[in-house]
Parts: sequence; structure tokens; C-alpha cells
Amino acid sequence: MKTKNAIFLASLTLLFVIISPFTVLSAQGEKSVPMQVTRTVWGQDPENPSKAYPGDTGVPLTVEVQNLSPNETIKGVSAVLLLEDGLITDLYGNPNATATGKPTVGEILNPTDEVAPKGFFTLTFTLDIDENAVPGTYKYNMTVNYSVKQNNDYTEGTPQRLVVQLIISKIESTITVSVSPGTVRKGELIRISGSIQPARDNTTVTLIYHSPDGSMFNRTVRTSGNGSFTESYRPEVEGVWSVNASWVGDEKYIGDSASISFEVRLPVSITVVTSNVRLTAGVDNPFNITIQNSGDVAVSALEMILNVPAPLVVHGENRWNLNYLGPGNSTFIHVKVYVPPSSIGSTYSGSLSLNYRDDYGETRSETHQIGLITVGRIELVTYGESINPQPAWNGSKVEITTTLLNKGNTPAMYVNASILPNPVLRLTTESSSYIGEVDENSQAPFTLTAYVRNNVTTGVYPVKIGITYRDDQYVNHYMEVHMKMFVEARGTESSSTEKQTGSEDLVEVGLVLATVVAASVVIFLLYRRHQSRQKEVKNLG
Repeated sequence: MKTKNAIFLASLTLLFVIISPFTVLSAQGEKSVPMQVTRTVWGQDPENPSKAYPGDTGVPLTVEVQNLSPNETIKGVSAVLLLEDGLITDLYGNPNATATGKPTVGEILNPTDEVAPKGFFTLTFTLDIDENAVPGTYKYNMTVNYSVKQNNDYTEGTPQRLVVQLIISKIESTITVSVSPGTVRKGELIRISGSIQPARDNTTVTLIYHSPDGSMFNRTVRTSGNGSFTESYRPEVEGVWSVNASWVGDEKYIGDSASISFEVRLPVSITVVTSNVRLTAGVDNPFNITIQNSGDVAVSALEMILNVPAPLVVHGENRWNLNYLGPGNSTFIHVKVYVPPSSIGSTYSGSLSLNYRDDYGETRSETHQIGLITVGRIELVTYGESINPQPAWNGSKVEITTTLLNKGNTPAMYVNASILPNPVLRLTTESSSYIGEVDENSQAPFTLTAYVRNNVTTGVYPVKIGITYRDDQYVNHYMEVHMKMFVEARGTESSSTEKQTGSEDLVEVGLVLATVVAASVVIFLLYRRHQSRQKEVKNLG
């Protein structure tokens, strides 16, 4: 039995000696091959690296490692990346990520996938990056396992501890900016608006305004919850402006900037003024139009077209042209417009159309409305004027008679005639007369009376009659009639007449005074009676 065991042991020893050159050495015989990380890139191709950002998932990280040994060949490379901070994990959320080494392109030509001395291999890890990871540079330990070639066999090499340095980049942001409107007049309000994406709340945006005069200034605004911002401004300098909007970024996002331009123009304005919008029916009405360049910019190739509706008629041309009209200058249009009598009381809407080009090269068209009112024509004349008696004398009563004739085509309303005050006549209530309405093609005779004053000497004196009336548009009018009166001074009769007139005046004054006294007495008695009643009521109480 012992002999059999001895033979078995001897056989095993012989077998071990035979196969020992082809076996992997034990841990006591492990070889250490020096290595170093030469490149670390995001992506699978070190020659075409990409970037990784917080929140990225399934992103490949490729680590290029060089075999620093001048004479050792290795193969069977694998590695464990130790992700201890929890900000980066493998696809399954594990803190350690593994990868298998692959020779670089030059090494792959070796049929055994060996990594030659001084050769390179890559390790690609697939990782998830936490969205709260702060962009920056991170360092992690990596353990590399491999086998070392000895003769025709491979022995397990001493694991290498390398440091992998990777960069998590800031997330790119985009800022947009716009201006509305793109063209404004000097002093008008513009609105600058834009946004930052991804949205950043309460973030400062700097707006740099570049004025056409070469000056510049800054204004700052803050974003709202959706990343948008807005700003209003009134530019006062003519020309092309530009606005640059920017933000500097933060620990997670890269800043960005964008520009926009707008143009400030001087005001372009044309004012149209008409001489009269009231047109008289039955006649040709002079109608004047003033076209004024009320803006700060010259206009050219000005075309003016007057449009009036039927039955109104414009005599002559209704279209005019002007080559140039400078700021503050005016041009005038003089026409005659006929209104038929049948249109009395009607209103019409006309217009003046303007087509022109401003100094900025823009073609403009505008229409100015003209409201027209057609009214009747009142033509009051007098005839048959007379003063009786002639000659008149001191203190005598005179009658002034005349007749009104309306030669127009609409009634004169609320007609009133009065002798105007003068030093010759003493006026009475009969010195005025309300005539009322005088129809067209109608006459209205009237007589006014007055007394010649006592102190008037012999001579010829002017007498004026004032006539007021209102037309169909309730506009008041006034006219005067001028006459001559001959007075012959007569001492006796005039004195007696004056005395009689004076007596009549005294009687009237006396009656008025008596009435006032009587009324006062009645009021006093009523007041005393009221007082006595109040005393009686008080005594009973």
C-alpha cells in the first residue's frame, strides 16, 4: 500500500515538472508592470472626444492607458473604477464601474490582442452623472488587473492603482433677445425682451446699449421664473442702435450673449388744415387747404388728391404734385366748391389723400378726413328807409321805418332790430323791435321810435340801427343800417314837450316808490303778527 502511494506521488511530481513551464505563477511570483493614464475623454473615441454634463445618463468614459514596461507584454486587461462620492455611478447605480481593456488600433493587429511593451489600451466605462453634480474636475482611483507574458505562458500581474481625472462640463445655455418695434420714432417707447434657456430664475441679465453717437451704457434686469426678462426704454438719438444681452453663467451653466439692433427715426408727420368746413349752398365757396410738414424729416414726391362726394362739385383740378416739402414748410391748395341749394342742412365727408416718400426712403400713404357742413345763405338787405318827421325838433318823437328783405335761400331766425344809443336820441321801449323769422325771398317792414333830446342843436346827425339774427346752424350774425336825421332846434315847443315828458317820468318814479313803500309796510305788519302769535303760544306752554 505504501509502495502504491509512493509511486502516485512520484508520478504527480514528474507531471508537475513537465507542465510547470506552461502554468501561471502563484501570487508569490506575480510581476508588476508599470502603467500610466495618458488620456481620459468622454465618448468612445479618444480622437473625437465629447462633453458630459450633470444629469447625463449612459455616457461612455474612455480611459487610455500606456504599458510603460520596455519589455513586458500584457493581455487580459480589466479595470474597476472606484466611484466613492455617489455623484457618478454605473448604469445600475453601483458605486464601482467595470470595463475590459482593448488594445489601441495598432495593437489590435496582434492576433493575440496583446499589449506590447510601451503599447496602449483603452477602457470604456458607461456611467450616469447625477443632475446635482457640480461641474468641475473629479479624480477617482482605478484598479487595473492584467496578465504578464512569460515565455509562452501568462502570469497574473500585480494590480495597478491608477488615478483617473475627468471633467464634468458646465451645461451650455442660450440667451435670446428681441426688440419691439424694430423701428421707432425718436422718444417713443421700445421693449427689449428675451429669455435664458434652460430657465434660470432671478438671474441678472446685463443689457449694453450702443448709441449711434458712439456712446454706450448698461442697464440690468432680472429674469422671472421661466427665465424671461423684459426692459423698456425711450431712445432720443436718431440712427441705428444695438443692444447686447448677456449673463455670466453660474456654477452649473455657461453664460451666453446675444445682440439685436433697432432704428430710431425722427418723426414724419404732415398736418392738414382747412379754411372752412361750412359751405354755403347755392354759391361757389372758396376752399383753402394748408398742407404742413409738421415733422422733422423732409418729404418728396408729394401727391395730393382731394375727394368730395356728389352733389358737391370742385371747380378745376383735384390732384396736385409737389417735388419737395421740408420740415416746418407748408404748401397751399386753393379751390372753389359749389353746393346746390338742395343740399342745405346736409353733412358730407370728404378727404385729402397724400402719397409721398420720406427721407428714410419709405413710401407712405395717408388719408385725412374732411367733414363738410352745407348751410343756407342768408342775405339780409334793407330798403325804403325813412325818418319822420323830417326835420325833427327838440323833444319831438321820431319814427324810423325800413324794410328787411332776405335775398338768400334759408330763413333768418330770431331777427331783432334796435336803434343804437347815441347822444341825439332818447331811447324808449319802442326803440327796439323783435321781428322773428324772415323767410327766404320775403320782406319784413318795421318801425322804431325815439325822442329827440332837448339840448340838440340844429344839424344833421347819424342814426344807426343794429340788426341781429341767427342762421340755420344757430350761429349769430349782426348787421347795421346807417341813416341821416335832420334836426331843427325849436326853443318853446321843445321846452314844453320836454317838461311834459319829464312830468311823465316823475309820475312813473312816484308810482314805483309808492309800490315799494306799501310792500314794506305789509311785510312789517305780517312780521309783527307772527311775533305776537309766537309769544301767545309760549305763554300757553
